[in-house]
Amino acid sequence: MNINYNSDTPASVKRRRRGIDWTVLVQLLAMVPSLLVGLGIVVLLTSLLLGYIPNRPAWTQWAPLGAAGLWFLLGFLWFAPFMQSFLAQSFLLLRPPVQAELRHMEYSWHEVLRRAGLDNRAKFRLWIQDTNELNASAAGGSIVSVTRGALRYSGDHLGAVLAHELGHHLNGHTYPGLLAWWFSRPLYWLRRLVRLALRIALAILRFISYLNALVALVGYLFVGTAYLTILIGLVRGIVWAWETSWIAVVVLALAFALAPVMNRQAEYRADRIAVQLGYGPALVDVFREWQNFGFEDHGRRGLRALYLASHPPLHARIRRIENQLTHGGRYNGGTGK
Repeated sequence: MNINYNSDTPASVKRRRRGIDWTVLVQLLAMVPSLLVGLGIVVLLTSLLLGYIPNRPAWTQWAPLGAAGLWFLLGFLWFAPFMQSFLAQSFLLLRPPVQAELRHMEYSWHEVLRRAGLDNRAKFRLWIQDTNELNASAAGGSIVSVTRGALRYSGDHLGAVLAHELGHHLNGHTYPGLLAWWFSRPLYWLRRLVRLALRIALAILRFISYLNALVALVGYLFVGTAYLTILIGLVRGIVWAWETSWIAVVVLALAFALAPVMNRQAEYRADRIAVQLGYGPALVDVFREWQNFGFEDHGRRGLRALYLASHPPLHARIRRIENQLTHGGRYNGGTGK
């Protein structure tokens, strides 16, 4: 089948503004359970710490709620411009580009911003991930990163990769990812602490078992009882939530189950932004090259891996781009990754 691509480069465009994509709303709902668990952990730990303070003032009874509220607000602080460099370098392990890398990306990036109706002073900032993989990503409020391996591209091909990541920002796709990361930190740290304590306890019990098998058996029973208590607590919490508002539980469960699907839809919509900016044919070229490199491995995955995949198959993305190009893919200032 011959595909008639409309590859005209947009000369003048309508300024694109940031918005909230419908996929973002589902992803925000999906992170509510992590948020509630995180709030509960912060409240619990703060209450435990206050228990060790003798003769504490009466106002400290509100300290757990204050700590939970402060922790919640800190999640939004990560989007502040002055926090982006700290986030990129300390947590995402990115680095600023050197002069040669910046010069290599500069023309393509400025052209992407021009086609999107944004000037070069837009608050987005380019970063480098030191890996030879072919990849790029968008994060935080202004981070656009490219792997060292992806710098093999130039011109419209590099522009297509950057336009896709800009599409994530313009559609608000980076918001739920960063918030979910922060809201899940208390549970993540608690799980690591519990795993460390368990490893130490089991190591001690294995040592004791060589000296006194009965004492070791009592220890194993204690560890098993602790885990059973935690499991019963989780079950009781789920039952309480169901009895309190089963509709809310169903909505949150559906949102959680649909979160991987929304991740893949976000990729499609970011591709759509790149096509609307005039990078459709170049993006198809990039995806076909990735296929030649063996990135199209969905056929070798199990059903569970396919369901949890964060990105759609490359052939499906190419097909959507070709359909959009066939039916008038030139950017016209409309909405649309």
